[in-house]
Amino acid sequence: MASAQKSNTNILVEGANALMLDIDYGTYPFVTSSATGTGGAISGLGLSPFKIKHIIGVVKAYTTRVGG
Repeated sequence: MASAQKSNTNILVEGANALMLDIDYGTYPFVTSSATGTGGAISGLGLSPFKIKHIIGVVKAYTTRVGG
């Protein structure tokens, strides 16, 4: 990541978890162990927030769960 950022290479990040699974904002106890939003991608991947030019969010209007 560091070398890609230094060379101004485009980086595409995809997240499979949503805010309802976020450790801080999700519906406890059905959460994951980390932050799932943009901030989680920045800290988890070591991205510089100053180098982000575009964020595209895709959402659905309802909550679903699997299993149980």
